[in-house]
Amino acid sequence: MYIFILSGLFSIFILPATADDYYVSTSGSDQTGDGSQSHPWCTINKAIVSVSPSISNPARIRISFGTYAEIILLPPYVELYGGYEPTHWDRDITSYQTIISQSSPDTYEPTVRASDGCRLDGLHIQGGDTGIFCDNTSPFIIDCTIDKTISCAIYASGAQASPSILNNTISGNKEGVFLYQAGSPVIRYNTIKKNTGNAITSQGGSPVIENNTLRQNSLTGVNLAYVTSGTVAANDILRNNQHGIFSYNCTFLAANNHIAFNLVSGITCREYSNPRIIHNTLYLNGNGISLQDSSPDIINNISYMNDNYGVQEVWKNSEPVLLHNCLFGNTVGNYLDGGTTVIMTTGDFAKIDNGGASVEGNFADEPLLANAACEFFFLQPDSPCIDSGYTASGITVDFSGRSRSDGHPDVGSDEYVSKFKFDFEDDGSGWVMTTVPSVFTAPEGARGDGFLMLRSRDANTYGFWDNTGCPMDIYENYLYRATWKISTDVVNRSLVPGMRLRFNETDFQIGGDLLVNSNCAGDASPTPEGVVYEQFFRLVQGSSIKADKAGHLLCAMDLASLSADDQTTGALFLNGLTVEWKSLALLDSSFTTETVFEFNNGTEGWQVRTVPGVFDAPTPITGASYLGLRSVSANTFGYWESPPQPVKSGKLYRARFFVSTDVTSRSKVPMLRLRVNSIINQTHYDLVVDSNGNGDSSPINTGWSVYELYYNPPPSVEADGVWVAFDLVNLNLNDQVNGALLLDRVEIQSAPLPDF
Repeated sequence: MYIFILSGLFSIFILPATADDYYVSTSGSDQTGDGSQSHPWCTINKAIVSVSPSISNPARIRISFGTYAEIILLPPYVELYGGYEPTHWDRDITSYQTIISQSSPDTYEPTVRASDGCRLDGLHIQGGDTGIFCDNTSPFIIDCTIDKTISCAIYASGAQASPSILNNTISGNKEGVFLYQAGSPVIRYNTIKKNTGNAITSQGGSPVIENNTLRQNSLTGVNLAYVTSGTVAANDILRNNQHGIFSYNCTFLAANNHIAFNLVSGITCREYSNPRIIHNTLYLNGNGISLQDSSPDIINNISYMNDNYGVQEVWKNSEPVLLHNCLFGNTVGNYLDGGTTVIMTTGDFAKIDNGGASVEGNFADEPLLANAACEFFFLQPDSPCIDSGYTASGITVDFSGRSRSDGHPDVGSDEYVSKFKFDFEDDGSGWVMTTVPSVFTAPEGARGDGFLMLRSRDANTYGFWDNTGCPMDIYENYLYRATWKISTDVVNRSLVPGMRLRFNETDFQIGGDLLVNSNCAGDASPTPEGVVYEQFFRLVQGSSIKADKAGHLLCAMDLASLSADDQTTGALFLNGLTVEWKSLALLDSSFTTETVFEFNNGTEGWQVRTVPGVFDAPTPITGASYLGLRSVSANTFGYWESPPQPVKSGKLYRARFFVSTDVTSRSKVPMLRLRVNSIINQTHYDLVVDSNGNGDSSPINTGWSVYELYYNPPPSVEADGVWVAFDLVNLNLNDQVNGALLLDRVEIQSAPLPDF
């Protein structure tokens, strides 16, 4: 979830100061072409034999989309760039795929033989025995897709072979990357998945394997033998059919990795493998760490809920250093000492005798990971792993690059952070599309590399994406901030379909919404370039016992194309979502009160609003110091609305509502909705309180429950201000048909926008 593709970094050290550009297109000609944009060659090999590169003046060959049935011998200092359209030579490696595929897919020749100083960039390489072959050479292999090879996608051998393998997608091969007695290859930011062998194999050499996603391979994520140095760090090593990391007679560093759902083990060390295993999180593997004739340093790791042991010494002569590890919930035992003694509790760790190797600071407590089952491995706010680590030399950052230099590192791969990030790469991060076919036309939905899409079909289209497949844990007494990146293909902002950004507890008792309409000039609507929407909300309100029942948080992006005035074929794209949280105790003192409504002298300008043509109007209530609404049927809707309230953008507002009811059973209280609407009807902030289940979030009839609605209005709202509203929405036959909601007090407060 937190791997960052730093494509801009590559150009710092890869691109030369000068180079000559040449062009190849399937519509070009090797007979009449001269390699220019207007007269490109037809084949890559024609371009290669026609150029004269040098270390100071490499040749850049830019290749348009299409399939090139060629075997490539790439000389030094020749650079191949794929992904162009051949008219204006604009580049998009996803839309304009340049495929190099041998004419005979079963040949045992490599598709590309690479030399020193050459570069393969943005190519789709298919077939052959090997996709890219590096014999004592060190090319740059960047942003390529490599699949359908017989033996392996990338093969490098010889002490002079140190290729840079960066940001590639490697799938559907036998082996992903195979290194044989290579030098110091750098393998970073790649996705290597669904290969029938190992993701990465290194026999000898000193590989640097960092920030990769290695998942769903039929054998092992990282398979090492006789590796005397090197690094395996900050990788997602997930769901492989054998081991996460397997090492045979090796010494290397394994740090900050997420290692989960691997069937045999997370990490296996055999035959005198003594790596430094530091700050890893191992979850639901066969064994967490398995040792056979090996005595590594095992420091600051979480080994949690593995099917066998957290750490297993298969033979008595494995004597690891064991410092400040959290071993908990492993099915057979947390630690197997010397093949004979099973250890389950924190107290048992003091009994371990590892032949004089240090054993201290280990504990058997629930690590409180955010949501390991959904691959969120960072720590909850009250995790015992926070500040419980040992300061290990050479480990200065965590999985995501956050500093560990405060002197109190956290145990596990991730320093504590209050953030979920959805980037919608690969499998959509557990998001699911939902429609309501009996009432609305279903929108067209699609997943892309880095986005989710909804497209309207008519003026009665409604549907949404939400993270039902991967809900987030939520915490009491925290303020959440969601940062949504939304774009559209509608150029005119006044025609963008309606959008709703939503949050719901999974028991659907509390929800927070931000609605965006394209009224007037559509100043608040998204643009093709994208708009960032900042939404604040507080969940787990209304009950002192709700914290145990809130469950998880669902996020949703709704398309609500219900107006013929909007573009009825317009699309919305969710390009990214970050959800962060911060303790309210750290923020409360920054709020100052701007307006208070106490209703001691009548309604203080509040007015009742109804929708008579659609709903039954509730009965208004005006008490000595409160307002209210009483339901009259199971089709009742109405609200009290405040006078216009001034607002300023760049500030965080909090509206606090003191609410009660005359309904005894909380599970029967009519739905309460608290709103802040822009007067120009472009943005609407809602807090919805429903009596689902036992109604633990609903108001009580023996006192005043306080509900908080947070909002930060956009600049377009400043001129006219907002209305604050208190709604009764009794549309549920299970609720008390004549129940009332009462409003005693409303406080409107403001604060500077907080940092997260």
